[in-house]
Amino acid sequence: MSVLLFDDFSAREKPLLQRLYPFHLRRVIRGARDAAHALTAFEKLVFPELKRVSGTLVPTAPTDASYEKYSWGTFMDFDSHVGDCACQVRPVMLLNILDEFRNNAAVIRKRFANLHEQLQQIVDQAALFHHELCNKNTLVHRLNNLSKREETLNSFYKKTGLIFWWNEWCDEGSSETSWAPVTPPSTPDLLPQGEQRRTGKKKAVSREGPPVWDVADFRLVCRFLVFSNILSRFKTCLRRPGGNFIYRVSPQRYFDAHIVRDGTELACRCVHGPERCTYRNRKDGPRLINEEMSAMQIWISQLSSSFMEVNCKLAGMPDAMTNVIRDATRVSARGIAAVPTFATIPSIRNTIVMSNAPIFLTVHRFCAQGYHSNFFRIEPDTESLPDVEATLTRDYIIGPDVNFRIKQVLPSSCDAVLSEPHVCLIANSIDGDNNALVELVMSDTHRGKTHSSHACDDNLEQIDKILGSKFNEVLLTFFAQHSDFPFEVPSEEGAEGERQIDPLAESFEKHGLRFMVDEHKSLRARAQELGTSYEAMHLFVPQHMFLERPRDVIARLKERTDAAQRVILPGFVDENAL
Repeated sequence: MSVLLFDDFSAREKPLLQRLYPFHLRRVIRGARDAAHALTAFEKLVFPELKRVSGTLVPTAPTDASYEKYSWGTFMDFDSHVGDCACQVRPVMLLNILDEFRNNAAVIRKRFANLHEQLQQIVDQAALFHHELCNKNTLVHRLNNLSKREETLNSFYKKTGLIFWWNEWCDEGSSETSWAPVTPPSTPDLLPQGEQRRTGKKKAVSREGPPVWDVADFRLVCRFLVFSNILSRFKTCLRRPGGNFIYRVSPQRYFDAHIVRDGTELACRCVHGPERCTYRNRKDGPRLINEEMSAMQIWISQLSSSFMEVNCKLAGMPDAMTNVIRDATRVSARGIAAVPTFATIPSIRNTIVMSNAPIFLTVHRFCAQGYHSNFFRIEPDTESLPDVEATLTRDYIIGPDVNFRIKQVLPSSCDAVLSEPHVCLIANSIDGDNNALVELVMSDTHRGKTHSSHACDDNLEQIDKILGSKFNEVLLTFFAQHSDFPFEVPSEEGAEGERQIDPLAESFEKHGLRFMVDEHKSLRARAQELGTSYEAMHLFVPQHMFLERPRDVIARLKERTDAAQRVILPGFVDENAL
């Protein structure tokens, strides 16, 4: 529903049939409420206490209590599931936003206050017209001369007094921000004759290009946060017998949340009875929600790709790496953009080191009796990052001397720093491959149960191995053997027939980084030996990367272990338990 809040002018030239006027108003109301919920949640995370703005206290916009059961109330609410194999990118994007917001707190708080007011105006105005149309069955031509046949979305928004939002948020430079209040039925505000009828079908196509990352662009960042929130709060994990866990975003869960929050309020209360309502009772079903979620995923994947280009420059990477990112990015059949996974890691690692961002590592060690959850805090050694001007390009990209300090953290630790946002990693460790891990977790006898013994020799030995490991090497080797794309890259027709291409290798060679092809192969082989590959997981293999406060990660895991439930990623709801 929130997707339509960001339609550009061209996309809003789409015709809206008269019988769908109330249906579209419901979409606007739900979209505005979803946006308000997302931005309020993020504002609370960035500014946990009320801040003074111009001498007055600015309260956070209220959150609908009935909607809270679909939220974690933490940064997990912004861990979007996009399907682009780029979970390692989003935590750095969120850290970039956090830094920008906290460095400009007064300005950002004012913008949030204005934004909450505008979203409430959208809800109130749309609800007013919805009441007139659907509940009172007011004739459409008596409401600012709405067409009895169809309106473009642009004209519909103008006549219903909603256009101010799109003028300010989607049409940069527009000065048309006035409202159009409901015209009383006795005095219709007639438009010029030429605007009353439309002939022919008009196909509306958005002219908006792929988004370009700019953390100072408040509108872009808010759109990212709204989409991320929706693609995070409705994530589920489905366990199929004889198969693996399937992590996904559930349109049905999103639909159910809307029914809980808005179902009664937006139901038809036609004075003649719902069965005699003039408008077709179109249900806002999961199918439409699925289409909107897909559009959100495509947009975030494009923005993530753009962020990686910008981040390469901020991290001091040579221009050749930026060109590799741009050149090797591929798009799936349904529009998901994906940067080769291995190419993202050097600049992400350097950004973490340069910003001194802490990392929180959770390793589930599986032994014969069950699994152990071990926690580690990893701090980058900022002085170990080589000088980009005084070192070889290879050494700056690979960073062989980049160092991280690893220390174990106990769940009962009182360290206040664990309440601050960290780049979090969930990893698994087993003496075997990924198939052995799946077999253990899916087994009805083992069920991924915990082994609570503190004297387990296997786990104690594993902790020592992790404390003695080189985290930079772990990152590079794991992502080197990780598949670069979540979809199949098409083959290329050549003089010798069809051949499978490697976009990343070709881009490295094209932009003068031939040595990176050899490094990539070497790191893949090293992953097998080190125990950071899917074929050999004896050290640990990362499963997911996200931004969160360590205490909240520990709390979510404890909830599942206390209930003797299978271990799944934090932030996902087990569909089999619903």
